[in-house]
Amino acid sequence: VIPEKYESQGFTWKGVEAFYRWRLQLPGDPSQQLDIQKEKGALESLLLEHPDITPLAHHSLSALFLKKATSFPYPNAPLLEHAEEMIKNAILIDPQNDEYHTLLSQIYYFRNKKNEAKAEAVIANAHNPQNGMAWILYGLTIGSSLREGQKFVLKGLRYYPFTQDPLLSEDEKLFFQDSLMPSIKPLLELPKEEALYEQWMEKGKNHFEKKEWATAQSFFENR
Repeated sequence: VIPEKYESQGFTWKGVEAFYRWRLQLPGDPSQQLDIQKEKGALESLLLEHPDITPLAHHSLSALFLKKATSFPYPNAPLLEHAEEMIKNAILIDPQNDEYHTLLSQIYYFRNKKNEAKAEAVIANAHNPQNGMAWILYGLTIGSSLREGQKFVLKGLRYYPFTQDPLLSEDEKLFFQDSLMPSIKPLLELPKEEALYEQWMEKGKNHFEKKEWATAQSFFENR
């Protein structure tokens, strides 16, 4: 019996079985050497026999390229381009899949294309409002300051540990979250909006008690 998560996407049992056999031979450690053309050739051979799993396989190879690209001190541009090519192929076949749009958003983020990353995160959240990584990416790309995106990142972090994405292994989920941690960490260190409000009101109260009316009023009005 084909698992429901695959059957609903039109995959055959033989295709899913072949997909996992192919996936097992992919280099899982980012430090391992990666032959891009070899992996693309192996993918083409697989899809000649099992065309039904095309988007599934393209997503996995894209994730592999992204994982390798972000293992360097600075993201590897050629690998990111290959990752983008693969996931766009998957989206052409299944444009409703929120995980595909999330992966493309993350690729755009590491290519420093913030507007494109935000747009893909919005699409992913439209298809699945509980997509934690998409909320995180939206928070990292909205506005011009860390403060503007904080609540969206925090919302994403609440959802993300429970993401039931069958297309990513647990190691991959952790890797992609870790790869964003340098960007997420400053947001986690900012006081939350509620705490800032209380601090602001307390300052206003202190000025009021000192009869510094104009200053107190400015604190109250700005909130």
